[in-house]
Amino acid sequence: MSTDPTEARLKRRLAANIRAERARRDWSQDQLAEHAGFGSPKAVSRIETCESEPGFTKVVKLAWALGVPVETLFAGMEQPER
Repeated sequence: MSTDPTEARLKRRLAANIRAERARRDWSQDQLAEHAGFGSPKAVSRIETCESEPGFTKVVKLAWALGVPVETLFAGMEQPER
């Protein structure tokens, strides 16, 4: 597991955005997994709890399943000012 605080913050933001979009549709993790074509709802749970870091393909499938542009799942991840 990474100890990079920026990486951890980005993972938490992605997880929160996925949870928020799923909640907006009043879907369970099972329903989102089914719509995204994942073999198990555990995949959604692991992403939402930051236990797993989804690859690009899974993020795209989640966005498609939720009916949102991919960038919606990355909202709030702007680069901090230096």
